[in-house]
Amino acid sequence: MTSNQPTPGTGWTPADANAPYGGGSAPTQPYGMPQNGAPYQQGQFTQPVGGAPQPSPQPQPGPQSKKPWYKKWWVWLIVAIVIICIISGSKAGNKDSAQPASSSAASSQSTSSATASASSASGTMDTEGDVGNYHVKLVSAVKSSADYQGKDTIIVTYEWTNNSDSATSFAAAVNPKVFQNGVSLNIAVYTESPQGYDPTSELNQVQPGATQDVTLAYTLADSSDVTVEVDDLLGVGDSKVTHTYTLS
Repeated sequence: MTSNQPTPGTGWTPADANAPYGGGSAPTQPYGMPQNGAPYQQGQFTQPVGGAPQPSPQPQPGPQSKKPWYKKWWVWLIVAIVIICIISGSKAGNKDSAQPASSSAASSQSTSSATASASSASGTMDTEGDVGNYHVKLVSAVKSSADYQGKDTIIVTYEWTNNSDSATSFAAAVNPKVFQNGVSLNIAVYTESPQGYDPTSELNQVQPGATQDVTLAYTLADSSDVTVEVDDLLGVGDSKVTHTYTLS
């Protein structure tokens, strides 16, 4: 049977079982004194003989103090970048303000030239020029075969460029007119179209920036000179391209 008595310590004998200390021999040294007889030092636990000494508690480290924000490396990196940007911007401003007066004069002269060119483009222009958002050139005016009534005709060829922002046709962009003796001529109608004549060319859609040739035929009143004019479709602009042709 297993004994419930504690395990004997050093120096215990069977005879000590009946000792008045209850299952062990009397302690060889006072309670709370180390076995070598020396007094306990500060920080040591005093406990009965035979017990294992317990370690003294160690002080816990306190919370570490944080670095001030101005001692962090990234703060000074940001400050350096900001200073560099300010210096660079200041130099760029000084460079722009130090441009020679000749540059300003040249710029002013270019603006004046552009204004003069725009002014010369308005009004009446011979053979070629801008009418609103379209550039028009009078290519030719040539006599052609008779119309369905047997009258002489003339075919006028126009070249135009669509400088607007949307596709449109010659018929919807400008207003072409042909005069003889100060009277406008009527559109010719052929039984059979002459070579090189396209009666539908004025209706073709032209995209912005594209150029097209348009042919229109007119019935002649006689053999006198013919004046061709192209102006704004609504007649509200002051730009007009015109030229007078002598019939041969």
